[in-house]
Amino acid sequence: MEPSSEESFTSHIKSSKLRNQWSWLCHIIKRYQKLGILPRWIFSSGQPVSLPFFILLLFFILSIGVVWRRSSHCSHIFIDLGSNVGDSIEKFVDPYNHQYRHSYLAKIVREHKWQAKDFCIYGFEGNPRFKEKLANLEKFLGSVTKRIQIFTETVVTTQNGLVPFYLDENSYQHNFWGSSLIASHRDVWMSGKKSIQVYGIDFSSFLAQVLGCSFRSCKDRRKAKTVIVQMDVEGEEYSILRQLLMRNMLCGVIDYLLVEFHSHAFRLDDNTTVKGAPPLEFEKCFHWLAQHPECKTTVITQGLVDDYQNV
Repeated sequence: MEPSSEESFTSHIKSSKLRNQWSWLCHIIKRYQKLGILPRWIFSSGQPVSLPFFILLLFFILSIGVVWRRSSHCSHIFIDLGSNVGDSIEKFVDPYNHQYRHSYLAKIVREHKWQAKDFCIYGFEGNPRFKEKLANLEKFLGSVTKRIQIFTETVVTTQNGLVPFYLDENSYQHNFWGSSLIASHRDVWMSGKKSIQVYGIDFSSFLAQVLGCSFRSCKDRRKAKTVIVQMDVEGEEYSILRQLLMRNMLCGVIDYLLVEFHSHAFRLDDNTTVKGAPPLEFEKCFHWLAQHPECKTTVITQGLVDDYQNV
């Protein structure tokens, strides 16, 4: 029986006097590979290639520097949940562009005099239709932002793992904006409830990781000075916001929350709620909680629909 690549790699390490150092270093480097920092060819066979120890050590030192730079310098953060074609990110980065003069988001950016060069920007989009466009946008805006990373074929929800994502295939003029995690969404239902598998991210955990804090400490110990979240997730906002509140990751953690509620997408013509709809009554409760003087999170819901209709 021929030894597997893993067995060969292990045998090579055991024959080296630097066995312990290799084991430790390869374990660490494999973790950093997930961040996309090290060259992919190092892991072409699933295990680090047999490079001299000092070369891998150099890669490790360089990766530490990159991770430190990326994580410790994000004093201002903008997160776009439901990026679609990336128009909200474009409005945030270039709010003075003439074509965005009527955009509510661009108006807010202008009023606060936020500048993209000071911000780390994250985006999430589940529809694979926009993967290439978002990849190009990420590359194009890399030089004018502190950092930008757009996660494609990825959605935000309340837990990590693969999830079914239902596609809107009818709203061509609006870039299929009704794609949703919820099968009872009106645009999904009209499209025949066709679904694909995408990766779901626990948003509150992601936010805590980006801010470098725990659920209990984020309110007082977050590393960022400004946190702005744009949320257009076609019904999933009810679950995400509820979890943010329960984990103390909203009030005092997010400074500005721009959210579109989608109760209209789960109601019939007679105003009755469709079966399988999210807890729409949470919307009123949320507004009441967010307006509490101790919350210190500015919640904006008005004027955002016009932004999407003008895309």
